Amino acid sequence: MPTLGRTQNIQRQQTRTNFRFAKNKIHLTYKFHLNVEQLVSTFGNLGNGIKWWSIAHERGSHTPDESVGGEPGQDYEHTHFAVEWKRRLDTCDPRYFDIIATPTDTGIYNVRRSVGHTPADGEHNVHPHLQQINGDAHSARIFDEYHHKEGVPFQSETRPGQTVNATIIERIRNASSLAEACDIAGKQKKKIQKNI
Repeated sequence: MPTLGRTQNIQRQQTRTNFRFAKNKIHLTYKFHLNVEQLVSTFGNLGNGIKWWSIAHERGSHTPDESVGGEPGQDYEHTHFAVEWKRRLDTCDPRYFDIIATPTDTGIYNVRRSVGHTPADGEHNVHPHLQQINGDAHSARIFDEYHHKEGVPFQSETRPGQTVNATIIERIRNASSLAEACDIAGKQKKKIQKNI
């Protein structure tokens, strides 16, 4: 086997990564407000299809000691995307979830995967902040922290054809009783027995 020269060996080491994603659930945060339908369809074919997803558009602002691509304290738009696929994804590519975002007149950016593509003039290659979701409790915490915040519009699909919107969630949260919340959600009320 031929030995690598010093330069080749350094280049090979620099391309190695410790990144590995081997799960079926993830929470991604992207710069910009992204087109919901395009984001879902962009990642929908991975992992044998999507079980559920949730997307929230949010406007945040940095504290004076922070700065991301601008002046300290500057507002920034971003999109939270939580998804569970039907099958586990397994990749060591840290750029696997990167997208190309194209601005539109509406302020919502169009989306396509960046794998194998180079952004054209005016387009942005966007690498997300990734959080692997570890179990149902972690998933619930992420939803409470990012998707179900007051004043943050979100959309989600819990199963094919059933879309849940922020108005329904808010009505359920503000219901005066469990029976009313079940009626709003379209769920059948069941009797609960206490075993003492």
